[in-house]
Formats: sequence, structure tokens, C-alpha cells
Amino acid sequence: MHTIKFRYLAIGLGLFATSIPAFAQAPMTPAISTQPNNTPPTPVPATDPQAKALFTQTLDRYRALKSLSTVYERSGRKQLIEFYAPQSLKVSGLDSLGAVTSQTFYTDTEVISLRKPNDTYEWTTATRPPAADGKDARSRVATPATTGGPIFSSILAGIDPFADGGRYKATSYTLGTPTTVDGVAVTPVAITTEKSATQPFETTLTFVIGKQDGLIHSIETGIKLPNGREGKTAENFTAVKADAGLTEASFNFTAPEGATKVEQFSRAQVRAKVGELPLALPTGTKDIDGKDIVFEQFKGKVTLVDFWATWCGPCIAELPNVKANYDKYKGQGFDVLGISLDQTIPPLTKYIKDKEMPWRQVYDGYWDGPIATSFNVRAIPATILIGKDGKIAAVGARGDKLEPAIQAALAAQ
Repeated sequence: MHTIKFRYLAIGLGLFATSIPAFAQAPMTPAISTQPNNTPPTPVPATDPQAKALFTQTLDRYRALKSLSTVYERSGRKQLIEFYAPQSLKVSGLDSLGAVTSQTFYTDTEVISLRKPNDTYEWTTATRPPAADGKDARSRVATPATTGGPIFSSILAGIDPFADGGRYKATSYTLGTPTTVDGVAVTPVAITTEKSATQPFETTLTFVIGKQDGLIHSIETGIKLPNGREGKTAENFTAVKADAGLTEASFNFTAPEGATKVEQFSRAQVRAKVGELPLALPTGTKDIDGKDIVFEQFKGKVTLVDFWATWCGPCIAELPNVKANYDKYKGQGFDVLGISLDQTIPPLTKYIKDKEMPWRQVYDGYWDGPIATSFNVRAIPATILIGKDGKIAAVGARGDKLEPAIQAALAAQ
């Protein structure tokens, strides 16, 4: 067992997404979605002094925090963020059921990360450089390019992201209509920012601030690109608890029983082995037409279980190959079952119709969907080829390896 007590922690809650040429991998936070819009630039509203004052009060509230715990969610990805002033912080990845899947601690000297890429935990340590001269401990919470979101990380560190020299330059502050979110009375503050050479688009950030706790419950980002396309994202903060329940002991790291310290994490492997029966689909799985679906329905056929998404470039590039093999071998007993990791159903159903994909599809609901989680799918496209006997014939067959795998499975007795 390895236990470390963290008295100094520096974490940046920034944005990043991971990708490699052959696969689309599970990102911490996906890119902003955009849609065409040919409307002219939106006039910048005048600043409301009350709006600016409320945002300043919110900054002061965060600067005075002794501790904070909140669940951060964006595009279906969840993290439990726990902070203890001035610099202790722990970020835990959560699955769709709220179970912890990973943890990261950032200290003034090192980063310690715990993950479960396959069936056992692994953990790593990495040295961090010292804080820059003249910077206090809390400011290091805003170190960029780690997790959570650059705006929130700055605010948690007590830094105004709109101050001179900050990430954005505000051009106006306006109050929105007070409302209620999840039973919490809130007031929105919309802040427009100035375009620049490094940010050539209009941006409006709306902070939804609790009336009672003075804390942020969501951050909505709207952009308008030079080509007229518009996009938006929403970062939500739930289960917000300030100055309650956390102590220094909450930030001790203890490696789980059986965990292994490694130089780098193992690559996640799809949970499927050739010659074995596949894991059963979760109880109640239905296709997008609402029909129950189980693997037993495909027995006697060779079936390609294809994990994919309409937003996944490598998946779309592989689609002609899948369609060609489907058309060529469907008469010989070959079938396809698509497992979509799209974030919503409408893009999926439209794409299936437009591309004339006749095989059955299951909407799993992004990376933490029950099927992707069960099969440990962390990069797509991912494929499992099931033989006529119901056992796995191949894992990862795609490209020029797909057709030979299908032929071999069809020929097997």
C-alpha cells in the first residue's frame, strides 16, 4: 500500500481532448458543436453595474472559500471536484452510475494519477516544476490544460479571467432573468468578450449564480465564428457544497489493494476474447426502433458488433468498408449490429437514413453508456466479430483485416 499526505496541491481545470489518427478516444471534454448561421454580428449590450457587481461578489466568494465539493458535468462527462484551501484538490472521474473511475491529485511537486484502464488499477507519479516566482499557492489551481474548464479553474483560484492580462477581455456585463435550477434560485450574468487575433470570434459566457450560496451552478459558452456558424456548450455544477465536510485527510492518497505503480498507463483493451462467449448486453437493451435486442437473436449468423459514432472521423472513414462487406456477405449469413456512442439520438437517426445503413442500431449514449462501459470501449471504432456459434471470432477487425475475418468466420463449422 502506498499512502501520501498532500499538503500542497496545484491543479488546473482546463480543456483537452485526446485523439490519434486511427481512433477517436474518450476525451475529458468534447469540442463545441456548431451550426450554420448567417446572421450579422450581435450588437454588444451596455454594461449593467449590478451585473458586474454580482460577478465581483462571486469572485470574492470563491477567494474566501475554505473548501468546496461539486460534481462538474459537460456533455455527459462527470467529475467530482474537491478543493481544500489554499491548494489541496482532488478530481475524480465518475461513470454513468456515479462510481469513481479515476482520481488525480496535483501537488506543488508532483501529479499522482489513479486509473483502471482494464481490470486492475494502475497509478503514476510525475514531477511538477515549482511555482513561478511571485505566485501564491492558490494561483496554481489555475494551471491550464488539465481538467474541468479554464474559466472555472481561474475562478476557483481566485483569479478574474476577465481582468487585464487574463484569458478574456470583457466588453459588457448584463443580468439575466432570475430563475430556478434544480430547486436552487439563481441569477444569470452574461459577459461578452472582445475579439482578438488569437480569438477571432464573438463569445458570450453566462454564469448562473446561486442567490443564497453565491456560487456558480453552470457556465454556458456561446460563440459565433467568422463564417457565421454558431456553437454553444454548457458546464454544470451540481451537489455544490461549500465549507462543509472536507478536511486535509480527505486528500490523502491510498493506492487500492492490488494497484500497480507504472511508468505509463496500459492501453485500454476491449473486454472480449477470441473463442469465448461475449458479455451479455445489459438487461433491457433496445435498438433505436424500441425493439428488445440480445446477442442470441444473431446466433447462426456471423455478426459484426461495431462501436462507432457520427462525430468520429475514423468511424466514418471505415463505414464504406463495413457497408461493402455487409452488401457482399449478407446473403451468406453476415450481419452488423451498430452500437452508437453519439451524444444524442437525432444526429444518429438522420445519419443512418442519409447513409442508408440497414442494420440494427443501439444508442448507447456516449462514452459512459452501459454497453461501452461493460465492454471497456475507450476508443472507436472498436469491433467484435461474433461467429455462427455465438463465440467471438475476432476482435478489432477493420480495414483490410475485416473481410478475411468475415470469410473465416463464415467458413467455420
